[in-house]
Amino acid sequence: MNRKIGALFLACLLACANSSAARIPMRRGIWSRPQERRAPHAMAETLRRDLSRDRITPERILPRDRLVNRYTRLSRSRAEARIGLAAGTHLTSRVRRGHPMSAQTVQERYGLPKLPQVRERILLKRGTSVKFNKALGGKPGVGELTIVKPASRTVLKNVRRIR
Repeated sequence: MNRKIGALFLACLLACANSSAARIPMRRGIWSRPQERRAPHAMAETLRRDLSRDRITPERILPRDRLVNRYTRLSRSRAEARIGLAAGTHLTSRVRRGHPMSAQTVQERYGLPKLPQVRERILLKRGTSVKFNKALGGKPGVGELTIVKPASRTVLKNVRRIR
């Protein structure tokens, strides 16, 4: 008798697992953005991990000039245009060809806490000290680099608004 009940229960469980009626309904769009998926304390934890990882990553010298992007807010971009880039500034590892990414795609790809408003194109000269890492909180395997020393405002080549 117990075997029959167990077999019947297992058959019902398997049938429900394949039907859409057994799945928990979820409203569409509720988890659409990466920062909404992570609670504020989780984002703070990700930023803390990023900072501690950047401290222990060995620095490397660029063997040749490298063109990179930086995605940020408009107000921060204006400040960087006046005073330059601070040490520890995060940049993309390279410039990608093709159509520019949307702000939403950039945020998901690099795990940014806020939606970026501008893309800064930056030329790092040969001999610049950088640290290569993977972007935490973004898509797996996406690279980033961090400059070790402050950079002058002359490294900024252009600034474009993104949507």
